[in-house]
Amino acid sequence: MRQLGIAAFVCAAAMSGQPAALPSGASLFDKFVTVTGGRAAYAKRTSEVSTGTIQMAAAGVSGTLEIYSAAPNARMAMMDVQGIGKVEEGTNGVDAWEVSAVMGPKLKDGKEKAQAIREAMFNMPIYWRKLYTKVQTMGIETVEGVECYRVVATPNDGSKPETYWFEKATGYNLKVSRTVLAMGSEIPAEIVMKDYRKSGLVMQPMTMIQRVGGQEVILRLTNVVANAPIPKSKFAPPPDIQQLMKKAA
Repeated sequence: MRQLGIAAFVCAAAMSGQPAALPSGASLFDKFVTVTGGRAAYAKRTSEVSTGTIQMAAAGVSGTLEIYSAAPNARMAMMDVQGIGKVEEGTNGVDAWEVSAVMGPKLKDGKEKAQAIREAMFNMPIYWRKLYTKVQTMGIETVEGVECYRVVATPNDGSKPETYWFEKATGYNLKVSRTVLAMGSEIPAEIVMKDYRKSGLVMQPMTMIQRVGGQEVILRLTNVVANAPIPKSKFAPPPDIQQLMKKAA
């Protein structure tokens, strides 16, 4: 018995020197819901209208931004940038499209369409289990000067895995990296989220820094209205896209 006690003591001492186990990916996603307002607060949200500014510092241009979102997965983002013109990107949950002054109208299909609809999921933080087949904590890293847990999430639509970084101290989601599908190409992209504030019913980042293809775009929200009335026509495909849909049919 004495030898057993000694063995147990040695084992406990050895374990005390080991690094603490990492929290599960699921617990980090769920903690994010809690620290940003809680599941009940998210469930009360049915729509949202956001306005703000967009800035491309390297190019020295800026513009305005409007985003309309509604449950379950309708979204319309409209940007008007000097020197580039207007850009619209939307989905009604069935179709997905993009219209720009430079590239013209485009009807998304295949994986690009699936990705657009998945990313438009309203109240995504409480529905992440519907979007990912697996979320796994891979380690601890310092991102943007902040110590974070790194979580790899596997989408259920066949897209490449995405990486989330959650702040250890606050539980906020600081950064996301994913592969963006555009013009038949796979482009690495990341978004850094800062300045969390209570907007409507939940905490949201008011500043988002998007880095895609070597370009950095800064989005700053100035006003967010939860449960704003949005007509269904706002998410209807514009005329140019309807023409492409007829041709595709």
